[in-house]
Amino acid sequence: MATHADQQYLIDAVGPLCAPLHKSLERARSIAEAHFLEHGMNEAEDQCGVTHLTRFHLRSRLRVEHLGGWTLVQNRMNGQVLLRQGMLKMRVLHEWPKDGIPAPGSNEARIHYWRNPDVGLYGVEASQLVGVWGLTEQDEIDIRIVRTVGRWSTGQAAKVDIDFPLSRTWDELANLEFKPSTGSIDVVLPFERDEDEGDADTARG
Repeated sequence: MATHADQQYLIDAVGPLCAPLHKSLERARSIAEAHFLEHGMNEAEDQCGVTHLTRFHLRSRLRVEHLGGWTLVQNRMNGQVLLRQGMLKMRVLHEWPKDGIPAPGSNEARIHYWRNPDVGLYGVEASQLVGVWGLTEQDEIDIRIVRTVGRWSTGQAAKVDIDFPLSRTWDELANLEFKPSTGSIDVVLPFERDEDEGDADTARG
């Protein structure tokens, strides 16, 4: 189970990402939406395409942003957004479903990442985080940082031991109150989709 010290370490670590990640996601999403609207693609079925294009524009934006010690890992396929600082990693993904934490699906590399095995060996410094982003009712970017601790299947609770919002400023983030988790959060997932190596599905960002 995560401790107060674990969460505080991660808050301090991701603090430099508050402003650049929010700004980059907002700009990337705006460009992607404008492209689809320009070409008359504004149906519900087109939204996965908007998310996919957002991911590529986000990578482009993050390449030129100052990330406070974090670096953007070179893309292997599918526009994956993976940030790294030492042993600490964070994948940036679009929520799936609404307000949900994406499940690992059947991809072995993703399952391994979601299980966070290195935390038991090296401590919190080796955490593999997921930055889950979505839109608020006011159509503003909302980002939460989660540390997953295992695999879950369709309809089951998401297995996480740390979950906190990434504020727009470092000062706001520093004032978060620690709330220990029992190791899972009830998030109903209607079905799973993969977007990792060897997966063609791009519905999630």
